[in-house]
Amino acid sequence: MIKKIRFIIVMLLIVVLIQPFMNKTLAYTINDYVKNTVYIDGIKYEVIDTGEEVIIKNTENFEVHLYNDGKAYIERYTSSGKIRNDFIVNNLTEDDVDIEYIDDEGELQKITKVDIDEYEGQMAGTAVIIGIGSVSILQIFAVVFVALLATVAIVYIAKVAYRALDYALQKMKINTSRYYSAYIISGSVFVSVNPIDRATAISRVRSGLNIYTFYGSEAKSVVTATGLGVTGPEIDKRTTTSGTVKRGVYYYHYHTKNRNGAHAFYGKAYIY
Repeated sequence: MIKKIRFIIVMLLIVVLIQPFMNKTLAYTINDYVKNTVYIDGIKYEVIDTGEEVIIKNTENFEVHLYNDGKAYIERYTSSGKIRNDFIVNNLTEDDVDIEYIDDEGELQKITKVDIDEYEGQMAGTAVIIGIGSVSILQIFAVVFVALLATVAIVYIAKVAYRALDYALQKMKINTSRYYSAYIISGSVFVSVNPIDRATAISRVRSGLNIYTFYGSEAKSVVTATGLGVTGPEIDKRTTTSGTVKRGVYYYHYHTKNRNGAHAFYGKAYIY
């Protein structure tokens, strides 16, 4: 009985001692959200990246929530209350747009194309979205697309959000001891904010897909573990016809010896 009482007292003391640190950790997480302000057609929008979702809002008209798993919704503020539309972002890159949503009449609609600088209306000069019937939704998605490009630099591939690697390293403070799925989009490296385990990283490289990890030794180790040999480290700098290095963000990486298309990126960005 005395041992049980002592155990309970010890556990209560532990809870009392760690509680202040638990509160501080929670407060730090909330305050550490990445917040940006962007002006589109003279209108101010707030962009908040929590790591789990991106929120784009105009306090007077609407707010948009986009989650890492491709789920999203828009809430429009009207005189009769809020109107909500749910979305699924299958793909959202410069070359591939596939977004599904339920319109105000309950019908399934699809967005398949996004063009910059062609939409005319309240959001003139920002963006046009073709294949969608509601003008108000169209205007909102014009804002969403431009705001994402201007701040978070996020793309969606197969319902998964990927952030530009330089942004993820600077703003999201991704874990330097983990591995991440990576894609190369328009010459830039994008990574998922959710880590993968070592076995998955090895499988991706063996299959010709890309990964990122912070330390070069870990990147090389993953490529070695595929059994396909190792080439590198290398850094691919794009050059002009005169041989000058183009401005951009570059990362060192390893390949398999047979160069199956995979890149094991690592380290910090080299900006030229």
